[in-house]
Amino acid sequence: MMKKCLFLFSVVFLLVILPGVSMPSWAADGAYLSASFDKNKITIGDKVKLIIRFDCSKGTKIVSFEPKENLKDFEIKNYKISNEGKKHEYTIVIFSTGTYQIQPFKIKFATADGKEAESQSNILELEVASLLDKESASDIKDIKPPVNLKLGLVFYVVSFIILLLLTTYLIYKHNRSKTTAASILEEIIDPYQYIISELQKLQASNLITDGKIKELFIQLSFVVRVYLSKVFVVNVLDMTTTETVKTLRAKGADREFLSQLQGFLENADLVKFAKYIPDRKEIETIFEDIRTMVEIVRRTRDKGN
Repeated sequence: MMKKCLFLFSVVFLLVILPGVSMPSWAADGAYLSASFDKNKITIGDKVKLIIRFDCSKGTKIVSFEPKENLKDFEIKNYKISNEGKKHEYTIVIFSTGTYQIQPFKIKFATADGKEAESQSNILELEVASLLDKESASDIKDIKPPVNLKLGLVFYVVSFIILLLLTTYLIYKHNRSKTTAASILEEIIDPYQYIISELQKLQASNLITDGKIKELFIQLSFVVRVYLSKVFVVNVLDMTTTETVKTLRAKGADREFLSQLQGFLENADLVKFAKYIPDRKEIETIFEDIRTMVEIVRRTRDKGN
């Protein structure tokens, strides 16, 4: 009896008393979502690890999970998804002081019998302290106020012309990209041969060796979306990650494939917005993951036909 009491006390201590750890929110059929920091107090610029874990019974599948919205105040330095999308690990930093609350992460899932439910974690709290103490902070003097310049009519005319030219260029670029994408879709006869060929070209290009990782992932995301648009006969080129997954699920896409696709598109979004830069080994793994997704789609589509 004493051993059981000690065990229960230890569990409560780990989940409640230790800093940075949130109690999981239990849902139907023993599924729950938990989130925790490795530390709950840092200074500006320090890295802190956040782990989000979805534990569930056998046969439970994730329907939707969008954790990045809760982290909009932070800069993501590293990001990894594992265990079929059930474990998300973030390395994040922030450059403002204060106490930050991260609202509960929410996940929708379906049990083995097809019943849908939702689970969420508790609120997380992180204290960010300044590198300066009170004495050193008091020695810092205010900068001089900005000089007020009187600007003439010429400045406003030039500014208006530049703004007009920039707007015209952006509209032209947007319309041209739509036309190019549509023409590519029309020209593709065999989507499987298209994406395999494009992956080989990108992997053999100088984008990786030249450090143009953002451009690489922009092109990777584009060719994957072109391939999916052609295979599933639905245009997902301009859709968000959530819209893409939802649309393909309605088209009968395989669950395993959708889980892997969501992970890839989320990683690609982070790279495109310069919040995450994978190393060469990770990039090679991503290429292999895309080929695996393509093979899953190919098998399921051939089987359906």
